[in-house]
Amino acid sequence: MKVFPLPTKKSDLSLLYGGEGIQTTDNFTYLGVTFDRKLSWKLHSKTIINKASSRLPILKRLAAGCRWGCSRSTHNTTYKTFVLPVITYCCEPLIRASKQVRKSLETFHNQELHLIIGTVKTSPIDAMLLCTGNWPLEKIIEEKALVLWEKILRTPRYLTLWNLRAPVSAV
Repeated sequence: MKVFPLPTKKSDLSLLYGGEGIQTTDNFTYLGVTFDRKLSWKLHSKTIINKASSRLPILKRLAAGCRWGCSRSTHNTTYKTFVLPVITYCCEPLIRASKQVRKSLETFHNQELHLIIGTVKTSPIDAMLLCTGNWPLEKIIEEKALVLWEKILRTPRYLTLWNLRAPVSAV
């Protein structure tokens, strides 16, 4: 069981199910999203970076040497189809994450752009984004969050919690 209390208070609940106590945890993973006690998303961002990093050897093999290897467009396509979906999977809650958490994901994204283009670390990020046709990760997260928000507002049965805002008539 997971309870999300106010950040300053630690809850000590003792719930029973079938006569046995239910264990509480500080973090858990549900459908690939790691929740922590304060919903800070730090552990989730670390998990995302670890998952995406495990896919990087493929990009590194594609960029094997200076005289041979795949073209920049092949690297970019491989990144967009194989690594970026891992980073952007269920990224909508990250819109409320701290700047530090989003910065760590953005730094990882920028390192991959360096790998795609084959530039040194001092290359301007805006130039790399322009050359590859990618967007900053911050903008991708904002766009996905806005799309989800519009779905919630426009679809009457999308989330039943949002339908509770309408007044209930007494019968």
